[in-house]
Amino acid sequence: MVDSDNDVQEKDETNNETTVVEKACYNGYIADEPLVTAKHGTLHGGLIFMTGDGTYGKLDDLDPARSSVYSVAVPATIQLARLSVYYTWHYENDSLPQMKVTVDGTEVPVDKTYNDIKGQCPGAMWNFPWGNYVYDVTHLITGSGSYTVTVERTGGPTFCITPPGLVIVYEDETEPLIEYWINEGADILIGGRRPDGGYLSLEECTNTALFSGGNIDTGAVAQAVLGVVSPWGDSVVDDVLSFNGVEIGRGLYQGYDSLVDITVGAMSMHTGSSNAQVGIHAADIDISSLQATGNYASQGDDGDCMMPTNAFLVVEYNP
Repeated sequence: MVDSDNDVQEKDETNNETTVVEKACYNGYIADEPLVTAKHGTLHGGLIFMTGDGTYGKLDDLDPARSSVYSVAVPATIQLARLSVYYTWHYENDSLPQMKVTVDGTEVPVDKTYNDIKGQCPGAMWNFPWGNYVYDVTHLITGSGSYTVTVERTGGPTFCITPPGLVIVYEDETEPLIEYWINEGADILIGGRRPDGGYLSLEECTNTALFSGGNIDTGAVAQAVLGVVSPWGDSVVDDVLSFNGVEIGRGLYQGYDSLVDITVGAMSMHTGSSNAQVGIHAADIDISSLQATGNYASQGDDGDCMMPTNAFLVVEYNP
């Protein structure tokens, strides 16, 4: 309202007020799905992440299934194995992908589903869900060998997948004592003030993975390693990685379009094809930055597109 106290004498005192109604809507590209701790434990051994030899592609009527072969080499006993199926381009916004996952022909029930959706404003383009279906395959990935994982569309709209991500924790009494955290989820991000992403900033598009549980004996730590997985993350400097609020670097993700083999301490990460479209990175963390509890990783997008899905923390203790 203008001149609400009628201090100015006018011919018409009733035309000083105007109301404009604007509709606000939720932008799904914002960071709104923190990665949660699915597994935490302590043992002598290590952690491995791999995508096998599979490639990114569509599951449709002509080609309803895609397979990836995983060559697993572990020195001793596998304690757990979890498989993540990363999907996108599901051409319907009020349903989710229908799929069947098998390991060497044996169907596996889904353990967890993590789904996110893009901008939901009326008229928004490409308003489809993205996500991560997770399967417990510990009973099927039992030791060193070759394993074939097949993802088959069983109905509904078509969708695309990357090669699934397989994380393994193995036990070997000859190796150092480690404490590990495995975080999972799915958080589609588009930052960098892009018009097709809703003009969001980096601060609005930074996903957090809080490593819950346990109490680190910080005085006994020999090494700490952070591992992250983000389908569609790449080596361009608009992807930002941080630990406990301190930036580690930009453009660190590898594996989107190349074979990658990274080993840092007790953590190994691998992509096995030139079209996996899965970005991975493992970083040696300054142990002085570790906290007894409340440690967290941040993955942010500042101009492209990425979907943080996994974060691993492995702390190695002195003998």
